[in-house]
Amino acid sequence: MNEMIIAHARKLWHLKMSEISFERIIGQGVIAIDTKTDFLIELEKGSIKIECPWRIRDADGILLGETDIQSNEREWKTIKDLLVGKKIEGVQALEQCPLLIVQFGNLFLDVFHASSNFDGWFITDKEDFFLFSMHGGELV
Repeated sequence: MNEMIIAHARKLWHLKMSEISFERIIGQGVIAIDTKTDFLIELEKGSIKIECPWRIRDADGILLGETDIQSNEREWKTIKDLLVGKKIEGVQALEQCPLLIVQFGNLFLDVFHASSNFDGWFITDKEDFFLFSMHGGELV
């Protein structure tokens, strides 16, 4: 019985969705991708800056990921082709993993914090919504 309780608790822990509202981000279009320092997605009224592992996938699997870009920087053009002009249709944050999932039509951008010492990402509407993934994955 104890094993069943622990297994169920683990399942709930990994599926705990954040209660943060992403209303101000949903519906915004991607206007540019800036790769000068990190992976920056410029939105109509905001941005998503990624400084941690990420991948872009569709229903069939992973299209591109951070390590693909590290081995072939020409793939940034593919990312621009995939995302520029798309609108954000949904955003989910899993607190315990931590994992940010941004949906652009049939594409999904997964951003997963992978460090206890470094910041991971931030998302903002450049007004009063600012969500930051601190070192260790804590959302503030």
